[in-house]
Amino acid sequence: MGKKYKNIKTLTIATVVFICIVAATVLSRITTQATDTITLTINNEKTITLTKNSCTNFVLGTITTSGTNTQGYNLKVYNRVNDSNNITIKKQDDTIIPTNPSNPVEITNTTSPATNEELTTTYQACTNNSITNGDYNTTIAYIIQENIRCVQGPQFKGNVGNMQNIDTGSWNQGDTGIAIDIRNNQEYCIGKLKDDKTWMLDNLKLELENGMTLTPQDTNVASNTTVYFTQNGTQNGTPLAGMTGNFTTSGHLTTTNEDPGYDNDYSNRRYNAWRQVDPSDRSGCKSGSAYSPNSKVGCGYLYNFYTAAASSVDHAKVDGTADGSICPAGWKLPTGVDASGDFGQLDIAYGGTGAYRIGAPAQLANLWLPTGAWQGALSGNYLNQWGNNQGFNGWYWSSSIISAIYAYNTLFDSNRLWPGTDSTIRIWGISVRCLVN
Repeated sequence: MGKKYKNIKTLTIATVVFICIVAATVLSRITTQATDTITLTINNEKTITLTKNSCTNFVLGTITTSGTNTQGYNLKVYNRVNDSNNITIKKQDDTIIPTNPSNPVEITNTTSPATNEELTTTYQACTNNSITNGDYNTTIAYIIQENIRCVQGPQFKGNVGNMQNIDTGSWNQGDTGIAIDIRNNQEYCIGKLKDDKTWMLDNLKLELENGMTLTPQDTNVASNTTVYFTQNGTQNGTPLAGMTGNFTTSGHLTTTNEDPGYDNDYSNRRYNAWRQVDPSDRSGCKSGSAYSPNSKVGCGYLYNFYTAAASSVDHAKVDGTADGSICPAGWKLPTGVDASGDFGQLDIAYGGTGAYRIGAPAQLANLWLPTGAWQGALSGNYLNQWGNNQGFNGWYWSSSIISAIYAYNTLFDSNRLWPGTDSTIRIWGISVRCLVN
């Protein structure tokens, strides 16, 4: 049985440079002072007496915030130090303030710049029957983070839950939010656009691992599917290392020198192999202009078609669409081919023709480019050891197949567009975006 997933990375908390806490009351120290009673001294300014198995309210000093972020900020709190399991700090609504900084509790979430805003918060210090008289210490710490709106505007819904069980049926066009992929805890911007479909507004960034099992509960697959990063894409053979580097370390996609079993023609084995690459080390993806400033992932990852389709298609399938994908459960790869596909319909909804065109840079900027509603990333492609066109082209798989060698994709730059009508060799690595089924 394959390993399901690697350990989920915990959220890294950092103070955003655009917003700072300027008051001294960032860390609040709470200690007991007498050994024959349970007394809490808060910030060396206020003393309260606690009793067993009860809660006592206290108010921390005023916090002043300031900054220039136009999308506001999110202020959270956690119990930094707590040397007694018999004392619990809570919000007024009985939400426990956790001791884990990776899971802080929200205090306030604004939608406007922080301009010397003053905040005071009332907490509860709660004890149980096991507490004994004595001195105890606890420290409450605040974390402040910049808000990301995906598409800036009044219809931002904030955090909207997990991608795998989200329901956007009641959303209006223009609504956006931040959703979490439960497979790796990655956040993505999503939004309902003018075609009345909900799209990812970020590139997929799912780091697959050899032996990982994708399930219908978390991924757009019909049954449990195991990832095999081997020479021939099956569980037989030596696993390939370095799959998050480039296609040199993970196996050439178009040459024969790494696996003598590869033919010089378009062999089944090359087309039926799992492949991915992280292009973030390419200079084009290091540039902030390659993707929206609202992006949660930058260029994301690049995948060949077999991987994007979660092995639901093999080299023998020469037309139709992929039956599955590495999109989250409930999401899918967009269709292509012509103006009737998902990509074509999106283009038409924003004033395009749903077909190839050169020119119309304003419409491209309004929809496809990093400045537009779809917030496309110029993440380019990968072939062999080379990353191509990072910072110049956006390149995205559709689910539609044109032949044993090619699948349809969307391709654009600042002056040209193929909305699901371009075709790319299926062993190339390009980007993935998903929409709700």
